[in-house]
Amino acid sequence: MDLNRAGIEHLLRKRKTRNLLDNRESSELLESISYKNCGLDVWIDSKGIKNFGHLKELKDLELTHIEIHTTA
Repeated sequence: MDLNRAGIEHLLRKRKTRNLLDNRESSELLESISYKNCGLDVWIDSKGIKNFGHLKELKDLELTHIEIHTTA
């Protein structure tokens, strides 16, 4: 998965999360909003670490990503 696709997928998940919080989505959605089910996590775990694992910014991105999903 490339980073652009992961970003688009993340925006769609953000919308679904907002809908869940506004009671417009089923609570069954909770499992699907886990950061481990997110394309951005897939990218981080594969291409991100391979190409940018030496950068502090990648680790910061990963931690922020987990925090966002956990908060949601």
